[in-house]
Amino acid sequence: MNRLIPILLLTVGMLLVACDYDTIQRDNIMQVEIANDSEYQLNLGLQQILGRPGIVEAHISRQADFFRISKLTFEVTALGVEDALIYSYLAAQDFVGRDWVEIKVCRGAACADANSSEEVVVIEFIVRN
Repeated sequence: MNRLIPILLLTVGMLLVACDYDTIQRDNIMQVEIANDSEYQLNLGLQQILGRPGIVEAHISRQADFFRISKLTFEVTALGVEDALIYSYLAAQDFVGRDWVEIKVCRGAACADANSSEEVVVIEFIVRN
């Protein structure tokens, strides 16, 4: 009986950790297969240019676990205008397996409104050699 308790605690702990990934709505997941040494980039859209509504706010709400690079950056045109929001990911050296990131994005002027809704972008990486 004394040996059974630690095994049960370990099993329950592992299930709780595994549930973190499974609680995401699966219909919002993009699945991307990449080589371990390849950098993946996703253009999340335009910033406000010439009055057109674009991305006003974006942030990584759940960081990837196994990465050398996992960041959001704005690309700037020759005119000095921030015109594209890019998410970049490069897997940790020698990492092979699954990783994921969650990015919350709010588009348009509605982001200033406290009742605005955010778009959640989840990217699941399948990293291979």
